[in-house]
Amino acid sequence: MPNYSEWFGTVSSTAVSNLYHPGNLRGFGPSASRVGFSVANDVAWDVLREFWPEVAHKLHLPFRTHDDVAKVPAMSMPMQAVNPSQNGQQLLSWSR
Repeated sequence: MPNYSEWFGTVSSTAVSNLYHPGNLRGFGPSASRVGFSVANDVAWDVLREFWPEVAHKLHLPFRTHDDVAKVPAMSMPMQAVNPSQNGQQLLSWSR
């Protein structure tokens, strides 16, 4: 099924751009060119996002998955600690 919202959003933003920026080339040809470029750009990024894990694996590039992120321990919140050498002033220190 076609992505109607993508097409409608791109066409409407191009039409508004034609009204707002008076220096733009107007007419069907330049507008269709801008719409085509925008949709092709979105398609290219969607394809890259879809297949990037396989490309990264094939080229032995570092790629972190959700499982890899879950294995890394998160840094804990800073705790307030009192350092006696600072005359009772509270200092922030990171705990692990």
